[in-house]
Amino acid sequence: MKQLSDDELVKGYRDLKTPEYLAEIFLRYSDSAFRTAFQFSGNNADAEDAVQVAFVKCMHDLYQYQLGTNLRAWLMRIVINTCKNKKIEEKRRSSRLEKYSAQNKGYINAENTQEKEELQQMVRKSVALLPEKYRTPIWLVLFEEFSYADASRSLELPEKTLRTQVARGLERLRGQLQKAGVALSIPLITELTLNTPLEAASDSFKNKCADVATSPNSIATNIATQKATTSTIISFLAITLILAGGYLAWISFINEPQPNTIIPTNISPKFKSIQKWNFDENENYSGIKPVHGKVYIINSLGVNKSNCLYASEGSMFELDISEFQLPIKITLSNDYIVPRGNKIQKGGINVFKSSYPSNKNIFNFAGLRKVIRLSDSEIAKRSKNQNIKKGYFGQWFKRTIYVTEDCIDIWFDGIRKGLVYGTSTDNKKIYIYSLSSGIFDNIIIESVKPEIVPNHSKFSSFVNKFPLQKKSILYDLKDDCQQLSISKNSYLAVYEKKRLEETIGLSNAGDEKALTFGSK
Repeated sequence: MKQLSDDELVKGYRDLKTPEYLAEIFLRYSDSAFRTAFQFSGNNADAEDAVQVAFVKCMHDLYQYQLGTNLRAWLMRIVINTCKNKKIEEKRRSSRLEKYSAQNKGYINAENTQEKEELQQMVRKSVALLPEKYRTPIWLVLFEEFSYADASRSLELPEKTLRTQVARGLERLRGQLQKAGVALSIPLITELTLNTPLEAASDSFKNKCADVATSPNSIATNIATQKATTSTIISFLAITLILAGGYLAWISFINEPQPNTIIPTNISPKFKSIQKWNFDENENYSGIKPVHGKVYIINSLGVNKSNCLYASEGSMFELDISEFQLPIKITLSNDYIVPRGNKIQKGGINVFKSSYPSNKNIFNFAGLRKVIRLSDSEIAKRSKNQNIKKGYFGQWFKRTIYVTEDCIDIWFDGIRKGLVYGTSTDNKKIYIYSLSSGIFDNIIIESVKPEIVPNHSKFSSFVNKFPLQKKSILYDLKDDCQQLSISKNSYLAVYEKKRLEETIGLSNAGDEKALTFGSK
């Protein structure tokens, strides 16, 4: 197991449900998880409890981890969120600071190398007294030696914000040390943190971490019955109830048969890298299917006067992405039927995933770009397009759709048009909903590197402020357009799962028919 990469361990557990894979992940990162939790709790017992709860959650949510990213950063995010939810805070921070200052009166020269170990302990204690928004970024970047990119993913913060918090935290840390009679420069503080000896989790605790993979119910039950604070008891009782009542349901939800117990020594995940549809007669259409409405192949109206896909207003078709590793990029060319004039008012598409959870909302940002108006020269050029005679706008527009674990980012001719936030529980299908009758050609799905995906952290931070909505709402974004750098006509639709399915006809998904040739 030790020779397997993180992704191989995750893939092995997903495919085989063998606990040894999970145990190796927990053992691999138990030290780092324990030290991070300790920064919140301040004592070994609460830190160990928090890590075990986080590992149980990791086991439950491992199907959400995106292969090819950073498992350590993903796991630390769960540990950090677990600690935050338990609200383990330093209640006597001010009194501890006063006591610490009284114990360290006098001026200490940082250049004396013989005092290095003592200074490291002082810095370590002072970091523990910083506000959480400074303490945790400093701990991950300077003590655990995370890169800024990995730390920002763990804390779910933009990298620029994280760098600012580290810089301000170091300034505050320097001020705290000065009040205690210790004069250190920021470069020296940084050097001391990077070379501070860090404690490791005990062997017995590492064994407990491995036990989480094989006996999650008993671990959660044991934790819940230990003497702890009220918040710890409530959290662990919740975990116990979830595991006792919902563990079998979760296994059923994954919907995979139990495999044999043979453990492969080399796992090489097989994913598609690209899939194209030009709608020639000899193509394989198994990965694209109509869901409802009129969706079929027609001839002579494509980009090169070839075949293309027709979709009527309000219709929907699906793209199978189950054989791709996220993130992916979908590109397609699109033209619409328009009633009159040179202004597209209603044409467009909405894009959604399959299998949204019922306990989370789906956020649809729309109208992020202005209505399209063509110049006189563009109008003259498109007048030669044969499709105008058929009632189409007469110009092929390129759409690019980026799909990640939690977001669908839709771009229209190089400009962001919309985003849909919502995490699928299976990431198997993408549904394209046609707002008006139109034609589609040159549909391409391809896997891309994460750095290719446009940054959408502003939108992610924005939706995080919304509590769970039991009914769908429409939110006017006029007051937020400058913050989000979007058009004043933009709006946000917050959907409840059932309402979304009713609105776009997702309830019909599952009855798809094979794609056929028709006429229009």
